[in-house]
Amino acid sequence: MVLVICSKCQTSLEYLGDPRSMFGAHTSILGSKTTFRAMEQWRGNVCVECGIVFCPNCIKVGYPTPCPKCGKSTYPAQRAYLEQANKL
Repeated sequence: MVLVICSKCQTSLEYLGDPRSMFGAHTSILGSKTTFRAMEQWRGNVCVECGIVFCPNCIKVGYPTPCPKCGKSTYPAQRAYLEQANKL
């Protein structure tokens, strides 16, 4: 597991899991392992534009919360978005 750190307060985001573990060896039936890996998630949001990660204490998660720096939409802290933001 990779640690993801909040850019604002420097706390580690809670790791929520890897959806591959729910399906075990059956991932080839449901989709590629790469697709499921991209859905790996931590509790928080990320601004892909600014490359900033936020924990739930620093930004409201679960809603379309804008980035406090640029005003654009933030996304759930999923591996795919974190990679786009150069945080993984």
